[in-house]
Amino acid sequence: MSFRTLARSALLLAAASSARADVTYTLNLGSSANEQQVAASVATAAQLVNTYGSFNKHWNVFYNSGIPTAEGNYDGYMGYGSQRTVRTVLHEGGHTFGMGTGPNYGNLIAGGVWKGKYGNQVQFDTYNNFGDGLHGDGHAIWPGGFNYESEDGFIERIWMIRIMAGIRADMGIMSYTKEARNNAVVLGETAQFRVESPFAYAWQWYKNGAPLVNGGDISGANTATLRIANADAADGGSYYCAASGAGETLNSRARQLWVHNVPQLGQWNFNGTPANALNANHGATFGSPSYAVGKIAQSIDLDGVDDYVDLPDALGRTRDMTVATWVNWDGGGDWQRVFDFGTGTYQFLCLTPKAGGAGLRLALRDAINGKSAEYQVNSATLPTGQWVHLAAVLRGNYMSLYVNGKPVGSTFGIESSPADFPATNNYIGKSQFNDPYFNGRIDDFRLYAKALDGPEIWSLWGQSANQAPVFSTSLITLPNANALIPYASQSIASFATDADSDTLTFTKLNGPAWLTVAANGMLSGQPGSGDGGENTFVVRVSDPSGATSDATLKLQVFAPLSAPVTSSQTSPVADSDDAYYLATNITEGNTIGGTTNSPDNDALTYVAEDRTSKGQTFTTGANPQGYSLQSFTFAHVGWPVFTSNGTSYDIQPGDQWEFQIGTVTGTTKTPLLKYSATYDGAAITGSGTSGTGRYLTFNVSGMGVQLSPSTTYYFEIAPLSGDPFFELSSAKNGNYSGGTAFRGNTNGTIGTSATPLSGDYVFLANLEARSTTPASTVAWWNFEEGTANTYVPYSRTSDGQYEGSIVDRSGNANHLSAWTSNWHWYRAEVPAPTTPQTGAPNTLSMRNGSSFPAVSAIGTPLTNWSPTAWTIEATIRPEDATNGYQTFIGRDSRGTFSGDPALAAFYFAITPTGGLRVMFTDAAGNNWNVTTGANTLLDNKWYAVAANSDGDTLSLYLKNLSDGATSYTLLGTADISSSTNPAISTGAGDGGDWDPGVFSFARGLYNGGHTDRFFGNIDDVRFSNGALSPESFLYTTPPQSPTYATWAAGYPGMGASSGFNDDPDEDGIANGLENFLGTDPTTTSKGLQNIGKSASTFTFQHTQNGAPASDLTARYRWSSDLQNWNVSGATLGGTTVTFVATPNTPAPGTTTVTATIAGNTSAKIFVDLQVTQP
Repeated sequence: MSFRTLARSALLLAAASSARADVTYTLNLGSSANEQQVAASVATAAQLVNTYGSFNKHWNVFYNSGIPTAEGNYDGYMGYGSQRTVRTVLHEGGHTFGMGTGPNYGNLIAGGVWKGKYGNQVQFDTYNNFGDGLHGDGHAIWPGGFNYESEDGFIERIWMIRIMAGIRADMGIMSYTKEARNNAVVLGETAQFRVESPFAYAWQWYKNGAPLVNGGDISGANTATLRIANADAADGGSYYCAASGAGETLNSRARQLWVHNVPQLGQWNFNGTPANALNANHGATFGSPSYAVGKIAQSIDLDGVDDYVDLPDALGRTRDMTVATWVNWDGGGDWQRVFDFGTGTYQFLCLTPKAGGAGLRLALRDAINGKSAEYQVNSATLPTGQWVHLAAVLRGNYMSLYVNGKPVGSTFGIESSPADFPATNNYIGKSQFNDPYFNGRIDDFRLYAKALDGPEIWSLWGQSANQAPVFSTSLITLPNANALIPYASQSIASFATDADSDTLTFTKLNGPAWLTVAANGMLSGQPGSGDGGENTFVVRVSDPSGATSDATLKLQVFAPLSAPVTSSQTSPVADSDDAYYLATNITEGNTIGGTTNSPDNDALTYVAEDRTSKGQTFTTGANPQGYSLQSFTFAHVGWPVFTSNGTSYDIQPGDQWEFQIGTVTGTTKTPLLKYSATYDGAAITGSGTSGTGRYLTFNVSGMGVQLSPSTTYYFEIAPLSGDPFFELSSAKNGNYSGGTAFRGNTNGTIGTSATPLSGDYVFLANLEARSTTPASTVAWWNFEEGTANTYVPYSRTSDGQYEGSIVDRSGNANHLSAWTSNWHWYRAEVPAPTTPQTGAPNTLSMRNGSSFPAVSAIGTPLTNWSPTAWTIEATIRPEDATNGYQTFIGRDSRGTFSGDPALAAFYFAITPTGGLRVMFTDAAGNNWNVTTGANTLLDNKWYAVAANSDGDTLSLYLKNLSDGATSYTLLGTADISSSTNPAISTGAGDGGDWDPGVFSFARGLYNGGHTDRFFGNIDDVRFSNGALSPESFLYTTPPQSPTYATWAAGYPGMGASSGFNDDPDEDGIANGLENFLGTDPTTTSKGLQNIGKSASTFTFQHTQNGAPASDLTARYRWSSDLQNWNVSGATLGGTTVTFVATPNTPAPGTTTVTATIAGNTSAKIFVDLQVTQP
């Protein structure tokens, strides 16, 4: 079963294709029996693949008796010899899909184990043969590779197709890692279809073959999730998604939406007939059932031999659902069925009165679409000879079983329902398996296309005058929680009522373990560091009779970032910004509370689960702008001599502490921040020694901890997980005057108070003095280096490397690189012929040249840019302003915001409704955004956009250039003053095709994947330090400057030497130049300076008047002989020199000029600045 490319000639006998099938094939076969077997096997395999998977592939099929077994390659070639079965075709189909042949396949096999997460997840969900994922070699993977006939089987064929989709995604090939599911709703509800495709950048949903557009009740037509609100009968039909990415467009499998007019689909009273009392969905009886006295009137009596009822297929098309009925069981064999809705033994929802070796069981399985697992709710065996009311409820991701109106159990984590099958064998009294038939009577059998709540089930049972309690809402939302901080003072009791005024009891059925629901409804608990994001719980209220009501509770948990902790045997080095007490060779007797017996001071020096928290106070210096806390270091004991009874310590990789930073006055702590920290070093273990003297450093540099000047703070730690313990080095006679050691009041956690200790722990608070940054240009790209209708150059040997072909005009070398060749054009469409603020000519913009636009500042200093005050500007012209999220400026990252780790660090983007958004995560881990409403941006119009922050307020501006707007409009603001560090985060995480902190244009990043592509033109992008005012934005025309005469009149000291070409201070710079440079004509000043050269460019700088005289003209010139002077762009002797000036760079009032030399390189190049007056 090799895979290779062969040139073959054969008679073309047949070709098969389908508008809906993604795999097509051409049969290059004759009429022999072997060749016809190949044809039949290929047809069967293709049908299977197109039923259960989505692949773009054309198979070219050949037969040659000389082929030992069979062969196939990634190009779609298939050759068959001695092996011609369907299993063989699926195996060779795997080679055409990339198994053993696809890009990066070899890199994903290491040590015989597949390293891709998508393929491995399918293995875990299906075969689950190996705990470490798929296994394989250079030829194939297993299980699922179909390498041998023994691997073949009905369900195995489907699992193989799912695994192929997974490994294709791992290899970077367009694939659906999750297909959409069928959906069923009741009239007026919202239906949803969702696909997952890691490399998709664009989506288009279709209904019955026609593309959908957003509007009315349709939303998400161009996203991975389609929603149909207020669904009605007209919305029913077939839906699929066409997603584009990785160089192709791939159709998902079609899925159905069924809209039921009413919640109750049927009621079979069995009063002498199996007819449905509500509509035409009548049951059909098999065997010879009779009718007997029932619970209400008559019932159907099934003999346990061959009697059963089959309900119509349409009744199996439900997602949320309820089945309720009265049952009188006569007993008998295990595994009888009250009902069983499914398609066979791999897909069913059933209720048995007695499972083998167990009791009453509600079970669900869908091994075709979901996990190969059976979800169960188990209870006591159904009693015989009496009427019992049973109700099975499937709601979202869990199902519950009720007996006589009371819940007896629930199971969670369900991903399927009968709609996914969809169920066609809808039996009452019969199993999908060869199990015994039901023996007994069934009455009042009801089916609902909704999940009934407890009070409705209680009412169906109807045997009590008691009224059930009721939650007033099915979804309870309470205030946010913060990890590592107790969640208190919240209750769910106010959401429940009881008409009988009974005493109610509340419980938690499901959800993260940290939350406790007390019987009175009070909530308590403390989220852990790993509980960030939306936490979902299912809660229940019960009355003394056992009647209940369920609700979903959602809490948003903001989890702190986890700081890394490292260890070193080398003492940290302090500088003048730091607060510290560093000492060594402290004997045990001189430690805090120390004596000659080392255990005497354990309570004062140990950090352990059975000891109180430990901390040190310290005072910051007087720097007016305050300080950033970079790290905090404690020392482990390192006694100079062996000490009897010694010490013990155990710190393992992955051990965690909680730590807190706050202000302290006396013994009163005011916490500011609470984080977790994880040890990232080698294990440190030992006992009965003198300690290690190691230094443990908590690195918080990425958490944006800002401290005020001349303020006393504390840093406190306690174990969080893993049970780390060690002993702090300390001195009872320490001489640190800015604080003291202290301990908390609670073992194993950080308490509410502090007890000062006599002395200091050995510590260092690594502080960095903050400074203010004046407004200045960091980078400016105007795309003028190119030629219209040519591609942005890219000549590297592999994608995503630094090319630097798009020039940064600021002189800061933040040049941009296209991701690869032919991805972007230079175009002549521009928002204005000059950039108003700078006056620079503007003849070109940048536009996507493919379906994967992306340029980035990879490899430039901009990757580390993290200002507190900043401005980012751009001009954009979207071709479709409602084509999903479109990020025109983004910063690659994953994990900076714990509330949604999938978010990148920065987005300047268009929303799917044509809104404008700026969103960023700051260095303290907060996420901020300003987002406008729909239709802020329209198709094919030029807009100047700007976003800035001064550290307290985030602002968003827009100027509609195409419609002739004369000024920028402030669209919205956000108050970010509560942040402890509002600087732009430099990012986190890493990916195979992205690095944290890199700014990208025309592409965003979400969940670590390239996405949110911008389609259209981009021009004049500028990054600035400082929050510029709109008057300083690029597309604001500056006010008219005064004339030279008006300027000169302001310098009476020039006297008679006030002429344009005069030089009263005799510094060699005439008055006209002094005006342009912004210098004093009566004081000696400098001209061009700071000349630098790099390859074929050189730069120089000069001061510049922000508003030079309006009647002056300035230009830069060059010469090779000081005789013949040439303007910018002129060519002489095969040499061309082009000048680009960037004002206010690298600081306000300074202009940086970049001269680019093309053609012949002269031995000498001279430049001058010429200022003239008409």
